[in-house]
Amino acid sequence: MKVLSLLFHLGVVFAGFAFLWFWIELLIKLVLPLKIRVPSKYILKLLKSLFLGTLVLKFNLMQEGFLAFNTSLTVSLLAYFLYMIRSIKNENSWFKVKINSNMQARVKTNVKLEWSIAFSSLLVTLIWLFYPKMLDSATTEWFYAKTHYLLSVPLLGWVFRISGLFFVIGTILRFVSALFWIVKRPTKKIDPEEFDDFEEL
Repeated sequence: MKVLSLLFHLGVVFAGFAFLWFWIELLIKLVLPLKIRVPSKYILKLLKSLFLGTLVLKFNLMQEGFLAFNTSLTVSLLAYFLYMIRSIKNENSWFKVKINSNMQARVKTNVKLEWSIAFSSLLVTLIWLFYPKMLDSATTEWFYAKTHYLLSVPLLGWVFRISGLFFVIGTILRFVSALFWIVKRPTKKIDPEEFDDFEEL
């Protein structure tokens, strides 16, 4: 039950942070010139992941009173990583990026870059474990304070709590799916027709 409670609270924090980051990212994109809005997508995604990583550590620090490799931190980091990779699609997937009200561009997802951002963010978050003073920075304190302020807003707070419930369900399903994939990893069947016939010597 403690793990489920932790996942629920993390889901609520993630939802609050996502809402806050949506407006920050929107403001940045409105300020940026049109030519660099699309290329800046991955830079903003990296910044989002890094800030969220510090928020996860800050959350654990406030809950436990210290940072150590225990069950809570392990579950938090796993949930954080699963949250980052939830939207990574296969290499042939496409998504639409709205540039303005009159124009849309189809941009191919760079899967390798998406995975690189996820692993890099997790690595940096692990490094910050050995430098807890980074969690006292003005930026981390601002994100932590604003996220928790949003959670205290009556209507938004309930929406975020509902999102936290769905996050728990989604995390469990993704974890079970990953286990099934590892246990029953599909093997590529060899088609005899793929080989050329050789004459007997």
